[in-house]
Amino acid sequence: MLEFKNVIVKLSSGDMTKPFSLVLNRGEVACICSSSIWGKTKLLHSVLGMAPSDGGYITIDGEQVVPAAADYFRQMIAYVPYQLPDVPMLVSELCDMVFGIKVNASAKLNREALQPIWQGMGIDQSWFDENITELTTTQLQLVMISMLPLLKRPIVLIDNAPQTPMVGQLMHDLASNGAEVLYTCEDNMIASDKIINF
Repeated sequence: MLEFKNVIVKLSSGDMTKPFSLVLNRGEVACICSSSIWGKTKLLHSVLGMAPSDGGYITIDGEQVVPAAADYFRQMIAYVPYQLPDVPMLVSELCDMVFGIKVNASAKLNREALQPIWQGMGIDQSWFDENITELTTTQLQLVMISMLPLLKRPIVLIDNAPQTPMVGQLMHDLASNGAEVLYTCEDNMIASDKIINF
């Protein structure tokens, strides 16, 4: 169970967000919907231990997320950022990099395993040979989202999730397999168990 209790994060402007609370249980999909200036990305970074919260607390299965335990908790989480750094890298290299992370070593992660998922999501197989800088932000997010079923993490965080039926279906499939899925967006068009509007 992922829980936020009166969590406050500091925005780049120096302002603080209003307190945020949410309990996300296994098998649920939740959405944080707000304008781009609210601090949704920083909130997700707080779950990952990449940015401290400035008030309140976050727990996973009752254990508080603190910097000293961040590495442990990150092993339970799959995170899809809104944007990746603008570096020259093929999509196939990005996939290999994700598949090669130590925590993913036991999973059977490879290009062949991704192909049926890409077909179901309507992703062109030729993207494997594209440079990530040639794809749109949405296309690159779809590639990263397509890896989620193979990673089988109990907690899934998606920053600014593309609002498409196939992404919505994939998130609900993950939840039906026991994951807790939390995504952010500015204008939500995906049915969710919990929607928090700011």
